[in-house]
Formats: sequence, structure tokens, C-alpha cells
Amino acid sequence: MDEPADEPAFDAADVFGVDDAMPDQPPADAVPADVPVDPAGVQDPLGPPPDPAVLAIQEWAPKTPRDLLRAIAILIDLDAADAAKPYADELGQQQLDQTAKADLVAQTNPADLMRLARHPVVGPVLAPLVDDWLKAAEAHRQDAARLTEAAGQLADPNAAVHEPAAVTLLQARESAVAPLVAVLADPNRAAEHAAAKQLLRYLDGYAVEPLLGVLESPDTALKTHVVELLGQVGGQESVGALLAALVAPSSPPELSSAAAGALQRILGRTPDRQEAVRMLEQAALAPLESSRDDSPYTAEPAIVWHWSKESNQSVPVAYDKTSAALARATRLARALHLVDPSRADWRRLYLTAMLQAAQVRRGLGAPLSTGEGTAHNVAAFYGPEVINHVLARALVEGYLPAAIGAAHVLGDIGNVAMLSRNGAEPSPLAEAAGHEDQRLRFAAINAIMKLGPRDPFAGSTNVTNGMGYFARSIGVPRVLVAHPSSAEAQKIAGMAATLGYETDIATNGRSAFELAVRSPDYDFLLLHSALDGPEVDYLVAQLRRDARTSRLPIGLMAEPDDMERVELFASRTPPAVPMLSPANAAEMRVRAGQLLARAGRWHVPAAERKAYAMAALRWLAILAVHPQTAFDVRTQEGAATAALYLAELSPLAAAVLGEMGTATSQQSLVELADLETQPLASRQAAANALARSVSQFGLRLTRDEIHRQYDLYNANAGRNGDTHNVLTAVLDAIEQKGGPAGGQ
Repeated sequence: MDEPADEPAFDAADVFGVDDAMPDQPPADAVPADVPVDPAGVQDPLGPPPDPAVLAIQEWAPKTPRDLLRAIAILIDLDAADAAKPYADELGQQQLDQTAKADLVAQTNPADLMRLARHPVVGPVLAPLVDDWLKAAEAHRQDAARLTEAAGQLADPNAAVHEPAAVTLLQARESAVAPLVAVLADPNRAAEHAAAKQLLRYLDGYAVEPLLGVLESPDTALKTHVVELLGQVGGQESVGALLAALVAPSSPPELSSAAAGALQRILGRTPDRQEAVRMLEQAALAPLESSRDDSPYTAEPAIVWHWSKESNQSVPVAYDKTSAALARATRLARALHLVDPSRADWRRLYLTAMLQAAQVRRGLGAPLSTGEGTAHNVAAFYGPEVINHVLARALVEGYLPAAIGAAHVLGDIGNVAMLSRNGAEPSPLAEAAGHEDQRLRFAAINAIMKLGPRDPFAGSTNVTNGMGYFARSIGVPRVLVAHPSSAEAQKIAGMAATLGYETDIATNGRSAFELAVRSPDYDFLLLHSALDGPEVDYLVAQLRRDARTSRLPIGLMAEPDDMERVELFASRTPPAVPMLSPANAAEMRVRAGQLLARAGRWHVPAAERKAYAMAALRWLAILAVHPQTAFDVRTQEGAATAALYLAELSPLAAAVLGEMGTATSQQSLVELADLETQPLASRQAAANALARSVSQFGLRLTRDEIHRQYDLYNANAGRNGDTHNVLTAVLDAIEQKGGPAGGQ
């Protein structure tokens, strides 16, 4: 309710009448100047008289929750909120059970409840009460035991019993479907079937999605009932499921006949078998194709109903919009596959939809769940050759979540021969190891490492290059700002820092590209439209062509007079977002939000990137230690060196460098061991790695570098015990005495 209007000014003449109220009033000129002549200036010490309506409410003295609520509403309408406040307080003290709360909501206009909850005087007391009542009413409306009881009363000949039961079920909407379907599923309750079907028809659109979930049931008699109902209340959303029932080899004649009749009702005709199969394929393919939509709106919530074996009923499952589309695609694709399990294209469509659905649902950065009935185990049942084909087609068709899922499965069930079967052409896994998507790239490398190749194969460089790429991550939020003015770039970097971003700066297109492809840590890029060397249009094209940067969100900053040109360019390059340069931290937050929303589910957060870096360094260390010719680990020395000064990654990076045997790797290890500013554990790891390197490959340090180590050792004498132990280990390594740093 709106705020009450200001009370009108008190005017005694209007209320009492001047002539009647003051018959003996003296002439104006007989009254002293300081005495007000206008009666409106007189203040009644008793105040305005009480409103009779307010008095009537107070004399009524309401006590029940319903009466208290009515009294509050009346007093609010009378602009007597202060008089209503005690009743609101009293209502707040009432202890109501769920049924009483539901009854109170049922007896009150919901608009009135919300109006009172928002009122400035009584709202602070009533708002939490109203919220609790509404939740209780919803729970009461959906109470399974209550609805089951009502469904059992439909066949009662007494109208006083079955009519309220029907109302209860209709008010429950979707929640009423399960108890009504339970009636249809029980052949011993055939006398109640007609009443249950009638109510399901009355529920109309509310019943469609729950009924579609029932079609996953193994009970063909029940599905026949449901198909008939869908023909009466369903629309286009039911067609795919009805086609599946029509052409399924397992459908008995009565189910196929019911499906034909239902399709006749909805489509106006019954398609022949060939057309029905073609329509079913399109119905399965459409939601699968829609799952490639990278729109940020795909995170909107959605519900799909599925048959639960545990509860033996159709239950709602919460998805996001994309996952809901994939759940429907999987259901229809499976039905298509079962029409002819020997059809390779239908089998691949089913497995692609299933893996796409499972990986999106699980999260693109997580491995698939395993166990009976999971997508991983179902896919594994078909064997590595089939899943290898699924991966190959998913890469071509752009079903990246399905490709990630297929890579996970192949890592568990594949064999090393798969990697070389294509001869000079990379296998699907090797191709995926060089993909632009970080998560797919990581999943493929992980799968290949599980297979454990020892001999070279086509595409093996994708694996080592990928490891090096991941190892360069420092696992922090990072942004690249490219602006022709270094001063302006610094300002934007300062704004980004307030959001927790580390920032790299470039002042021309060439340096911006070099920085962008070097690090996996950028959450997004901010490029100014005035960049040159090369110009920003060409730079964006370069970034989109490079696998390392093709998915990075790009903000194209422009001044107002250049926005029209930039907006036109961005419209032809959808991943780029035109924007004005941020003027303050608040605007920077908005710009960052826009870009991360554009990335959507494809954004890889800093913590995930750090986990990738640690895994990559472990792989490099393993490959360096174990005899194999498949991967040239020494090509990634730079990546290991870059990770050497990150506390969490340092021990792994040192282990990798310890297996390189190059002069630069030994120099890097010595430099880290010498630095007192670095964590002791990192320095000890470097000294130990140096010892391993020298023992395997000999000493590669120069004479000057060796002399410097003795100088450092002597300079530290008696000063720092930890440093003394580390420097001792370094000299022992140089002298090939061995032994771990710090006496470990």
C-alpha cells in the first residue's frame, strides 16, 4: 500500500461551523491584535475526536489470526496504522501450525497480504510472517500424503467427500499428477481410473510435463493411459515422446495405437513409420543443437520431469535451461537409438546427447561420475572404438561438453594403439589435446597420460605444448589492458586491481598479442579502439584465429565519437563487446561483469587454472623421469622456469628442471636456492633438484657461477642457519657429494 496522504489541515470553521460554534464572538476590531481571530489557529487540547470506525475495531477486540489480520487491513485502510501496530504484534505472537497457516492464506487475498507486508508501520512485523505463511501454504498444497488421501476419495459416492477432494487436487496443480497416476497404475483401482483421468484432463497444461516423465516408466499399461491423456491435453511439446511410443519396437499394439490416436489429435494426422522416425530424429537433434548456444541466459532455471525408480513416480528435476534441453534430447535420442540399435549414426546421436547432458550437468571442469547407470558407465559399455568416433564427431560439430566427457571415458577404457591408428593424422584425442578450449585440452591430455604412450605418435607435440601452456598459469585472476596511452592503461589497471585482478599492460597491438598468447590466466582482454601496430580490428582477428585466445572475452573500449564504428565491428565479431572506457571502479565492475557473463560456462576460474598447472608440472616431471620417446619434455623448460617462483608450484617446477640436464635449468635452480626472500621449502626443493641433475647429467655451471656459490656460502657463515643448510646442499651438489638440502 502507498504511504498515507498527509492529513488535511484542521479547520474549525469546516468542522463545527463558525456561527454555531461561537455565537457571541466580538467584532474583529474589539479583539487585541495579538489574539488570533481565525478559529483555525486555535489548538484543541484534547486533539481530534477518535474515528468511530477505529473505536469499533478496538471494541471488537479481535483475537483469532483471521480476525487480527482483518482488523489490521481495515485500520490500514482507515490510515490508522499506529492503531494497527498492536494487532500486528499480537499476531506475531501467535503459534500456528502448517494447516492453520495454509488456511489463513487461503482465506486472504494474496494481494492484501503483500500490501500489508510492505507497509512501513506494520510491515517489519508482518513481512516475515507472510513469507512463512506462504511457504507453509505451498508445502501444504503439495503435501504428498494429503494429496494421496484426496486421490483415494475421488471414487467416494458422497459428493461432500469427492468434490472437496477434487478441489484439493486441482489446487495442487503439478503435484497432483503423481497420486492420480498412481491410481492409473493400479489395475485393482480400475473403478477410479475415469475420475483420475478426468482430473488430469482438468489440470491441462499443468499435467503435461509430469506425464511426459511417466513415459520413462517400464509399465506399458500405465504409459498407454498417459499417451491417451497427452493426446487430449498435450501440445507440440508432447509430439517427440508420442513419436517414440509410436515407433518403439518394445511398444505393444495398444500403446502404438494410443500414440497414433494422440498424434492424430495434435497434428491432425498420424505419420507413417518412416516419417515418424525422421520426425523423432529431428525432435532429438533440435534441443541438442540448441545446447551449443553460448548465451548467458542459458543459466535460467528450468524443470524436467523424470521417472524415479525409487519412488515409482514422475518427479521434477531442477536444471538450467541448457541442461533441460539436453535432458529432453537424451530422452528422445535414446528412443531413436532403440528403434534400430545397429544404426551407427543414431547410436552416436544418443551417446553425444547423453555425454553432453552429463558433462554440462556435472560441470565442464569436473570428471564424469562413475557407477551403475551413469553416463560414463553407459558410454563405456559401447567400447573405446564407438566413443572414439563420438569424440571425433563432437569435435567437428562443436559439441565440446560431449567431447570432454568422451575424453574422460577414453582415458578409462581406451588403449594406447588408438593414438597411432590414424597414421600421420592425429587421433581424436591428440587433436583434442591441441583444442582452443582449455577444459577439453586438459581432459584430452589427462586421458593420453592415463593411456601411457612410450613411442611417438601424430599430434604428440599437442600434449607437451599443452602441458607447457597449463604450467605457465599462476592461478590468479588476471586481465590484459591494451591502450595507446600508458597513463590511461595504468588508470584502468588500478580500477581492475580494486576487483582483485592483476593486470598486464600493452600500448600496441603486437605486444598485446604476444602477452595474450603467453599466459592462460587472462579472464578477459580490454582493447582500446585506437590501438595500432597492428590496429585493433586486425588484432581481434589474430586473437580469434589463435587456439590459445580464441575463447577469451574481449572488451572493445572506445571514446563516444568512435562508438558507432566499434559497435558495427563488434556486431560482426560476436565475442567482442563494445563499451566506453571505464571511468571509475564501479564502471569497471560493470564492464567485468559483462565480459564474464559473455564467457558464461566457458570461463575457467583461477583456482581451476592453478589445478591444471600443478597437474601439468607433475606430468612433465613423470615424463622426464620415465624412459619414453613420445614427448620431448625439454621443449617446456621455459614453462617450468616460469613456475619456479610460485610457492605452490615451485617444488614441482624444480623437479621438472632437475630432469632437464641443461645449463639454463641448473642455473635457474641455483638462483632460486640462493634467494633468502623465497620460501625455505622452495629453496630446498631447488637444491635437491640440482643434485639430481648434476648426478645424471654432470655439472653445467660456469666457473664464475661456481665461485659465486662459494662466496655466498662464506658470506653467510654464522648468520642464517636455514640458508647455511641450503647453500651447503648446493655446494655438495656441485662437488657431487649428494644428500638432501637441510638434512632431510
